[in-house]
Amino acid sequence: MMKSRLTKIEEKRSFKQALLFSALTFVTIIILIFLGLPALVKLVTFLGDLKSSGQKIENIDTISPPTPVLQPLPEATNSTNITITGFSEEGTTIKLFLNGEIAKEVVTGKDGSFVFDQINLSSNENKIKTKAADASGNESQFSSESIVVFDNQPPDLNILSPNDQDKFFDKDREITVNGQSESNLDILVNDRLAYADSEGKFSSLIRLNEGENNIKVQAKDKAGNETTKEIKVTYSP
Repeated sequence: MMKSRLTKIEEKRSFKQALLFSALTFVTIIILIFLGLPALVKLVTFLGDLKSSGQKIENIDTISPPTPVLQPLPEATNSTNITITGFSEEGTTIKLFLNGEIAKEVVTGKDGSFVFDQINLSSNENKIKTKAADASGNESQFSSESIVVFDNQPPDLNILSPNDQDKFFDKDREITVNGQSESNLDILVNDRLAYADSEGKFSSLIRLNEGENNIKVQAKDKAGNETTKEIKVTYSP
């Protein structure tokens, strides 16, 4: 677990007090040796008056909290909202920035974790980053920016060949299924991954069974949207 920044400050304060105590002890010995007991009594009285004066030394916190770390987010989603999680220092306020604007604030738990639930996304790109702020107003640097694309539209898909209800004979038992979709999609022909180029054109070689054959083509994008088309062809040896 990350050591609390306040704990580090307390450790520094304890170290300084130990040094001060050692110095006072040394001074007391010197006074006893050279000035005698009366001078020592005067010193103790002075320190007692200083302690009872009620004056407080303010400890100003100027240390920035650590930069929040976000858990990995999807590149794309077809959901209108997402959950964002991460961790930072215990008890700090985490500010969530969505497309440059503060969308929400939460306070980290005892383990430094934080959760932003039901964050609504805009169409297309959503730029997400966070920063931490403590009770003294100190702020961290921004976290690394994540970009999530919101897309709930099913991809285009066309089977170019063969045509529905085509018939094949003799040596045409192996045929090529050709089609057109969008770029950067997964294309499956009868549940097997097909080759697709950068323009979304795809092809897949399949072997027909005797009689009627179903050919199912699926196009899936990174956001989870899917389009499926089916045709039927027959084969006679």
